[in-house]
Amino acid sequence: MRRLWIVGLLWMCVACSEKGPPEGAVRVTVNYGSYRPACLRVVARDAQGQQGQTDILQSQFKDPDARKILVAVFRKPEWGRELSLEVSSFDGSTEEGCSGSQVEQRFSQPIPVPLGDFASVEMTLQAKDDDGDTFIAREEGVEGQDCDDKNAEVFPGAAERCSVAVDYDCNGFKGCQDSRCQQKACDDGNACTTGDFCEGSGVSAECKGQAVQCEKPAGACVLSATCVQETGQCVVTRKECNTPESTCFESVGACNDTTGKCEYTPKAVSTSCNDGDACTTGDACSATQVCQGAPTPCTPSSACVRVTGGCAALGNCTEAPDPTQVNAACTLAGGTGNGVCRAIDGTCSRFPYKPSNFDPDAIPTQSLQKLTTTCGITFNSTTLSWNSTCFSNPQPTPIELDQGGSRMVLFALSELNLGGNLRLVGDRPVIFAVYGDATLDHGIFADAEGTVPGAGGSLASACTERRGRGGVFRDWVGSGGGGAGGGTVGSPGGNGTASEEHGHGGSAGGDSFVPLVGGCSGGSGGGDGGNDAQGGLGGAGGGAVQLSVAGTLTVNQRVSASAGGGIGGQFSTTNGGQAGGGGGGGSGGQVLLEAHQLNLGNSSRLTANGGGGGEGSGYYSSAQRNGRAGADGSVDSAVEAAGGSGDSQAGGEGGNGGALSRTPGAGTNGTPVSGAKGGGGGGGGATGHIRLRSVRPCSIHGSSVISPATDRQCPL
Repeated sequence: MRRLWIVGLLWMCVACSEKGPPEGAVRVTVNYGSYRPACLRVVARDAQGQQGQTDILQSQFKDPDARKILVAVFRKPEWGRELSLEVSSFDGSTEEGCSGSQVEQRFSQPIPVPLGDFASVEMTLQAKDDDGDTFIAREEGVEGQDCDDKNAEVFPGAAERCSVAVDYDCNGFKGCQDSRCQQKACDDGNACTTGDFCEGSGVSAECKGQAVQCEKPAGACVLSATCVQETGQCVVTRKECNTPESTCFESVGACNDTTGKCEYTPKAVSTSCNDGDACTTGDACSATQVCQGAPTPCTPSSACVRVTGGCAALGNCTEAPDPTQVNAACTLAGGTGNGVCRAIDGTCSRFPYKPSNFDPDAIPTQSLQKLTTTCGITFNSTTLSWNSTCFSNPQPTPIELDQGGSRMVLFALSELNLGGNLRLVGDRPVIFAVYGDATLDHGIFADAEGTVPGAGGSLASACTERRGRGGVFRDWVGSGGGGAGGGTVGSPGGNGTASEEHGHGGSAGGDSFVPLVGGCSGGSGGGDGGNDAQGGLGGAGGGAVQLSVAGTLTVNQRVSASAGGGIGGQFSTTNGGQAGGGGGGGSGGQVLLEAHQLNLGNSSRLTANGGGGGEGSGYYSSAQRNGRAGADGSVDSAVEAAGGSGDSQAGGEGGNGGALSRTPGAGTNGTPVSGAKGGGGGGGGATGHIRLRSVRPCSIHGSSVISPATDRQCPL
């Protein structure tokens, strides 16, 4: 018998625990899986091609259950220090060594061999025979033929059973497509067919059978009898009973085969249930198997609102102001006092509406004062002082407000009784808040007088764009100043006889009322800026006044924020004669009246008219004339304020101020007479703004005057 190792190169060992040879050796562990090779061949070679090999028969495997073989490879002295290993498995053997077909072959990387010691390497074979049918599974790198290594009945050459699901002989054809199955009994994989038989040939062949017929038993609750494909058993389908008409029945019932109807067992009375209504609580079953709960309606949070939806059980109650409760008595939040229901938001407030520019509930009741007079008086909003002593009560103390950088003055009053007209001057608008009713039988005037503004008028911070632009002075002649803008744009001034550039009118604006803003001044006429020909100053802007009344406000007199007229230009004899331009008219301010009920009587006059432009001066040989001032905006009519005219033959006339819905007029150009010089007239100032607000519809007498046309919010 041939020795199984060659020239001492290779040797099988159990543990290879002996000391390594002087030239070194490699301890090789060969692992295999469910397929046990008939023979293993181990080959070792160096980089110069010198090699040796040994074959190990299956009978020589020391421990088959361990599924590994230990082999020692001894390096020859003349060989290189690195060895590469090759392990092959075969499906046969003889006494001489491996035979038959090579199953697989595995290679190692070059292995450095230490002198006097062992190097170790592990190599694993991939061939498998998991089903134990002696046929190797098809794997990449393995010469296997078993197409299903999980089924011992499937292998090359096995008897074909003509199943549509399994290729038993591994020839690539299943069931009737296999030539050995033609015209034979088969299995179509459906347990609900019988007499399965192959029909046709090749890839078009099919396994066909007759469907199993299931007998349907009697009973009104039987819906069908059906064969189950997986088991071939007939299964009867009955009517399901899982939808009781009420949750007060058990959820699963039984079908009555006589009537075909579902019958359910009722639950005990008072059993907890769900009636499907999210707005009930304590749902329970009644004696008639009805699920019922107690409703949980929403309760209004105050006497001023009504419920609009939702329920307490869900905590989603919604509410809105109750229109029937507007101005009805209620208790303020925190029980701090009595108030009335507010229309806009249903809040209990001391005002039945939300007034502009202040919070009525932020002012304590004890802070309210009385304004009762016996004669005409004036209040200065700059110095916060009165010019009269005709008060029936102590002089009321104003409250200073600052809203968005705008400064205002507020009087919080329990009563307002004027025994004479009230004039308002100074640099801040004025608000009168009356916690009750008020009747005006005397006027409140925040109008401008010439170049003196009404309270809060001509403020630089509010008039950047709305003020009129000044005229120019050229060749000893000035053009007219532009009128201030308000409800509309201001009108331009006229050109002088020697100047082509007039003053432009201011932009429209000032219609928000929050905060209050007065009107703006007109532009000055062109002049030399010294002591000679002077341009007329622009008229001042009307002021701003707000009257907010919690109850009924009745107006029988004038409330005005009209503007001042521009001043006429002046002439000079210096340098052969000079002529100044007329000043532009100022624009009207703001009048805001608001109440629960607003009544305007036949004598009421609400005005915020624009001022007229001043006339330009004239200079010629026979006469020299200063221009005439434009008229102030009317405080008691819708008539336009006249522009200055008639005193200067060569000077341009001033434009009329705006009134009602009429826009202001432009100043006219100076007219040369026999070579004379004439200044341009000033442009007219625009109207301001008037707003009326009332919870109830406003009552406005047909003989009342409102100029300009009001921004009316009646009702709110």
